[in-house]
Amino acid sequence: MIRNIPGEQIELVNTRDLAGQNLRGRNWSHAKLSGLSLAGANCEGIVLTGARLHRTDFSHARLRGADLYLSSVLAAIFRCADLRGASLYKAETGWPLRSRYPCATFTDALLVECTDIPGRKVFGISRVIA
Repeated sequence: MIRNIPGEQIELVNTRDLAGQNLRGRNWSHAKLSGLSLAGANCEGIVLTGARLHRTDFSHARLRGADLYLSSVLAAIFRCADLRGASLYKAETGWPLRSRYPCATFTDALLVECTDIPGRKVFGISRVIA
């Protein structure tokens, strides 16, 4: 069951197995997905505005056009994720490294300029290297 931060039910799904699932276009604003695995999931166009995504695994996930505006992605894993066109505007990532919070990791993630990760500047299309 997907719940928002106040605890209200957003959607009834099996949260034990979101890895590899088709979650395209879902509206999970303010959802609590901390510690879950969405590895390899199709999350194109998903709305996670203001969501709590601490330690969430997005490895190899397709997040093209996803909205993570104002979300908290501390210690989240975006390894090899496709973030082209995704918005992380004002998301809490733990960057810059001097932050006291654990940082989200973007190793080998595919990004474009409009991805707008706080503390990261991207020119054109690029992959993050460590």
